[in-house]
Amino acid sequence: MVLDEDLLQLSFKSGVIVDVGWYPAFETNGEFIINRISNGCWEAPESKYNVGWDKEELISKIKKAIG
Repeated sequence: MVLDEDLLQLSFKSGVIVDVGWYPAFETNGEFIINRISNGCWEAPESKYNVGWDKEELISKIKKAIG
């Protein structure tokens, strides 16, 4: 499977953004990175999660980032 950086971005009315990407892009030994962005501050995410290929953990961390 080949994955790119930009996979999923959820934007909420509160201004919170949950962004999911694969890093490094197109590398099989990469990982999913989930960032929760508040107030447009991409340089300092409110929270950040790193997940490997475990689908259940990925879903769990996305739910946690959504809050």
